[in-house]
Amino acid sequence: KAHRVCVIEMGLVAACLVVLQLLPPTASPVLVLCLLALAGFFLYGPQALLGVIASKHATKKAASAAVGRGAGAGAERTGETFMARGGRVEGRGER
Repeated sequence: KAHRVCVIEMGLVAACLVVLQLLPPTASPVLVLCLLALAGFFLYGPQALLGVIASKHATKKAASAAVGRGAGAGAERTGETFMARGGRVEGRGER
């Protein structure tokens, strides 16, 4: 059952990000903030469930290492992508 929830929530994250990408640059900042908040909300579920799923198949120490390593790698990749674009997101926040 946890696997299904992860897939559904990741699909909802993808939908939020697609809608965010399709918004015109003149879109309301409140709408952009709401979409980002929804994406973050739906992203937390799979991350939290990863520990539950991993603990069923491995020791508690291995499960916590998997969750920590996964979160760290995701944050590192996000930072690399952001800095590769010059620290700005095109069409948003530039003045």
